[in-house]
Amino acid sequence: MPRERYRNVQRYEHNYFHGWVASLTRRGERYVRYFPDKRSSDAALRRALAWRDALIRKLPPPVKVRTTWPYNKTGVIGVALIEDRTRSGTMVKRYATWVDVDGHDRKRSFSAAKYGLRKARSMAIAARHQGVAEMMAGRPKGPLPPRPATRRRRTR
Repeated sequence: MPRERYRNVQRYEHNYFHGWVASLTRRGERYVRYFPDKRSSDAALRRALAWRDALIRKLPPPVKVRTTWPYNKTGVIGVALIEDRTRSGTMVKRYATWVDVDGHDRKRSFSAAKYGLRKARSMAIAARHQGVAEMMAGRPKGPLPPRPATRRRRTR
């Protein structure tokens, strides 16, 4: 077999072990198996690929949405309080959310100055939940929720 990259199967050579390692993770549990080059490297690769394929058929599909993240301070995955400095030098606080649908990143930002911290946070969480629901359904159902109609104040 040609030497190319295989998903969840890697070549491993360390401390007198020469072979292939197949590994999968599902719902926090990791499945790992080593396949040494006893007779040939190609035979070990074929055994590793067969084991991986059998395990993929047996296990549930992977879940790509995390429920917790240790570095997130808002309590909701994908929603973050961002403090930016504008070109004029003023500090701006906003809640932002990101959702990946069909391989495209979609971003929404809700200004804390415009809506207040609590309302901006709740709007970002609602947008995130809608985006995740669309992603899990497998198809987008239109754009993220529209921003509320507000009048823009003129600055002079």
